[in-house]
Amino acid sequence: MSQRAYQDNLTGLANRQQFVIAFENSVKMSIQKKRNISLLLIDLNGLKQINQIHGHKSGDLVISTFASLLSQCILFSDQVFRYGGDQFVVILNQTEETSISALVEHICHLLDSNIIMEEFDITCSIGRADVKEYDDFNSLIERTEQSLSIIKNVQLSEDADQVEYPLYDLVANGN
Repeated sequence: MSQRAYQDNLTGLANRQQFVIAFENSVKMSIQKKRNISLLLIDLNGLKQINQIHGHKSGDLVISTFASLLSQCILFSDQVFRYGGDQFVVILNQTEETSISALVEHICHLLDSNIIMEEFDITCSIGRADVKEYDDFNSLIERTEQSLSIIKNVQLSEDADQVEYPLYDLVANGN
C-alpha cells in the first residue's frame, strides 16, 4: 500500500489507519521496554460553527493550523494523527505525569496565542487514557473517549471558568 494511504490529505499528518498500526507497535514496545504510554484525544471546539458561518475553507485552515501547532508540541518519540473531522490523537511514549500536564498546558497556550485560532475563537477539549496491561485498541479508545466526554461536559457547565485541565485524570487511570 502506498504511503499516501496512511496520510491525511489536508494536514499531512498520519491518518486513522496509520494510528491503529502505530498504536499496536507502541504497545508492544512499551511492554518490551517496561515504559508507560498514554493516549490523548483532542477535539477542536467550534469548528462546526466556523464551517457554517465562514465556510469549509476557513474550517480547513483551522484544522491544518492546529495540526501544525500540535506537531510542534510533541516530543520526537511521540506521534500525532488526525483521527477524523476535528479530532486528533497523540500517542505519548515514555510518559510521566508532569510531562503530560505540561504538554496539555502547552497545547492550550499555543491555541490562545495563535492568530488564526484566536480569530476564530478556537478552543479544544483533551481526553486522556493511560495504557493498561489489559487494554486492547478498543478499550483504550473507549476510555479516552469517556475522558474527553467528561471534559467537554465540565467545560460546558456553569463552572467552566474554574476548570483546570488535569481533570482528565478522572478517567485516565481507569477511575
